[in-house]
Amino acid sequence: MDEPTEIQSTFPTPPAHYIRYTNTNLQLLNQLKTKLGPDAPIYHPASDDLPYPDVQAIRQQHYLLSDARDVPDWDLLELQPPRVDWIVEEGGYSTFGDQWAVS
Repeated sequence: MDEPTEIQSTFPTPPAHYIRYTNTNLQLLNQLKTKLGPDAPIYHPASDDLPYPDVQAIRQQHYLLSDARDVPDWDLLELQPPRVDWIVEEGGYSTFGDQWAVS
């Protein structure tokens, strides 16, 4: 008799990029934001009008953090949390393919 498969987890598997949130990468992000100054972009997700990955941003990141070790080959600004004001303005957000409304 076949045994039923066991459910491994109640929640979906986290996205693969969660492993990027290391102390080292977060420190590099703070250094980058300091060097970029007040004009630093808050977050720039991939869009149709921007190449992804943003090669210019990654080059600038490597230039600004040339004194640091282990600078990744992906944009550190991706580690910043989403803009809450944008979520409120749009009336919701999506996660794991589902749309959630906010009030």
